[in-house]
Amino acid sequence: MIAFCLLFSFTAFDVRAQEEPVPYSRLGIGGQAGIPSGLTAKYYFNQRFSVMVVNAWSLDRFLRFSSNIAYESPIPDSPLNYYVGPGLFFGRENSSKRTDFKTGITLVFGVNFYIEKFEVFLQTNPDFALHPDLSVRLGGVVGLRYFF
Repeated sequence: MIAFCLLFSFTAFDVRAQEEPVPYSRLGIGGQAGIPSGLTAKYYFNQRFSVMVVNAWSLDRFLRFSSNIAYESPIPDSPLNYYVGPGLFFGRENSSKRTDFKTGITLVFGVNFYIEKFEVFLQTNPDFALHPDLSVRLGGVVGLRYFF
């Protein structure tokens, strides 16, 4: 289903790599689904660097905020761009026995493309919790941002 949607989007719309990495404005806002699902925003500092923030939640399980600085570049001979960057996260996580306040380091690796004023992205984000205990979690999302 996702492959069909991507194929349709390549043929039905003006899909392009980032000749100018800031498509219409510097600020894009949208949502993402996966681990973690939530609201997302992206702000371009210049043609290659941006900051991405995510506010994610599960009503009974967790509330999380993360921010990444990302380097972005076109993939040659493709309408896709890749991006990668480090970041930080913090939030609260409930288990059956207790609630923990977690903090740690996150990385983001992703690909994106633009359709008009929309950015479509697919990314993976490994998290390395540092407090209250050391742990690793691998997440992945698909998302959409609208640039004003």
